[in-house]
Amino acid sequence: TDEVADPRPYCEIIRQWGTLHPEFAFLPRKFKISVTGGAEDRAALPWYDVGLQLVKNAEGELGFVVRVGGGMGRTPVISPVVREFLPWNQILNYLEAVIRVYNGYGRRDNVWKARIKILVKAEGQRYVDQVEAEYRAIVEQDGAPHTITQAELSRVSACFVPPVLPAVSST
Repeated sequence: TDEVADPRPYCEIIRQWGTLHPEFAFLPRKFKISVTGGAEDRAALPWYDVGLQLVKNAEGELGFVVRVGGGMGRTPVISPVVREFLPWNQILNYLEAVIRVYNGYGRRDNVWKARIKILVKAEGQRYVDQVEAEYRAIVEQDGAPHTITQAELSRVSACFVPPVLPAVSST
């Protein structure tokens, strides 16, 4: 009841987009994305490589708070917020920027250091600046090829409509 929006369609769109995406195939290790639509974080977003929380801004527009660089394991790290508000339709373009920068600068010399949390912690604001520059390039130079249309969101959202169940007789 406290969800700002249903996160399931966004999760499915991200899953479909990332399944055969070449940048994902180049990642050095596991990469986990978590999405929540609740006003309260019930997904433990700071512990994921990328944590996305659906929010509404002051104008009532739907978007995401974006966290990058969390993780547990032998080096636990709480991810910082790298974007306070990103319009919902830009999430795939922004994720591409996050992953491109990680692929470009992430460590591959040590399996234990080949995680985005290590890069984000080491680079700090420089990592965020690189992601923002890459995102601008994707939007301005590449024409924002992964912008989600309202028609696509509606198509995927239709898969998550609760079924109409027949009434159960009490006799």
